[in-house]
Amino acid sequence: MPRSLLRSRGALAGRVTPRECHRVCGRADAVLETGDYGGVGYSQPNRWSAYDASDWDGWLHGPGEADCSSAVSGAYNIAFHHEGVDVDLFPRSTWTGSLPAEAQARGFQDIGDSWTGTVPDGGFRVGDVIMADGHVVMATTYEPDNPLLSELWIDAAGSIYGSDGGDGSAADDTGGESRSIRYLDHPLTASAGWTTCLRYVGASGSGGSSSSGPAYELSFIQREVLRAADDTGCPWWAALACLWMETGERGANIFGHDAGGAYSGGGEVTETKFRDFLRMIADGWTSNGVGPLQITYPGYFLQDPERRWWEPYESAVVGCRILKGLIDAEGDSYEDLRRVGSRYNSGSSDGAYGAYGVPFSDRCKSWYDYGRPSGGQDGEDWLMSSEAIDLLRNISDAVTPGKAGVKFDGELYNHLKETHNTVERIEAVFQPGKVGVRPAGAFVDWMNWVAAKQDETNKRLDTLIAEVKALRAAEGK
Repeated sequence: MPRSLLRSRGALAGRVTPRECHRVCGRADAVLETGDYGGVGYSQPNRWSAYDASDWDGWLHGPGEADCSSAVSGAYNIAFHHEGVDVDLFPRSTWTGSLPAEAQARGFQDIGDSWTGTVPDGGFRVGDVIMADGHVVMATTYEPDNPLLSELWIDAAGSIYGSDGGDGSAADDTGGESRSIRYLDHPLTASAGWTTCLRYVGASGSGGSSSSGPAYELSFIQREVLRAADDTGCPWWAALACLWMETGERGANIFGHDAGGAYSGGGEVTETKFRDFLRMIADGWTSNGVGPLQITYPGYFLQDPERRWWEPYESAVVGCRILKGLIDAEGDSYEDLRRVGSRYNSGSSDGAYGAYGVPFSDRCKSWYDYGRPSGGQDGEDWLMSSEAIDLLRNISDAVTPGKAGVKFDGELYNHLKETHNTVERIEAVFQPGKVGVRPAGAFVDWMNWVAAKQDETNKRLDTLIAEVKALRAAEGK
């Protein structure tokens, strides 16, 4: 996924506020997976340059480099600043040797002693800082036994110097200078090289190693949709977002309510109902949505009549294939996904852009930020606030400028920009000229012309008066 959807992914474990939780992993993800400016390369001499080239939301606005400790500490710095957490930011002197003590002074607990197996007791949590001798990574997905680890690894020349050495480039030239890798696939896991795990629990120290991490109990429909997504290569977050749009967050295996549809409002999809529905659309009736992802185009059913469409997994496979194809064609940035959603719903990139594409993209990000759920305890609190988060995001979109490949100018921002441009044009009309800078404004230019003509007229009158006086003087003689 591109940086645009990664800037605020994840949630910290422990009993801290959702605002603290939500932003912490974003900076790390942005560093690790962005393709902007050639990606972020590895460098110890220039280890804070990617941080300096980012705003407080984790957006890169220029090339930069990082190393493992600056990426992790920078991620938390951005999160703490953004969410107003009252702690001192990690200093630029932070390195792997100082990180444990500095982290514990900022609300982290060392849970390294709780490991009795391959992973800490209770599993990893999103935001866990996992350390080895001279190296540090961050867990950026909620998968307790095998999370995705995000890290800065090594430069393209196999050294620590990046652009200051044989690498000669600030970019991620190999695609692996900054990277994400599964915990169980990491060489330090294979070599039993990890030494400890630092877990953010907040300044109060609540939410210690024995507390339950955030979890989400998947419904049967959600599990089937995720299985279909995995089997088709469709991004899981897109599949769950589509499910949320079509039949609700937890999904339902139902017929849609399309106006005039053969089985509009027909309730649960069963084999008997579907076979009757198939006969009706073969006879020319209007089709309507079927299953969790609401497959609607009649050609899908007529061309694959032997599929067990009444089974959630089977119909979800078709929906996930459609989604994957659209994402492959359009891209997966925040703005791209708006077009993907519109095309999934209407067949065109602008046919349902506002009504479907925008909320679909928002829900893709909501799921991705939360992390892939793996079941477990009831932990829906964050997602229950998703509508509020979506609303705030829409407000933010309305008042912020556009960003290439990410979003258009917000409506209010665009209006204010146009107003500002109009005022500037008006002001320009009345501005005097300046040599080598700008010509005189139209009004000023006209006034100058009028003044010049007046001067010319006055000079002509003076000449005529002088001539008359001369004639009278001659006549008097």
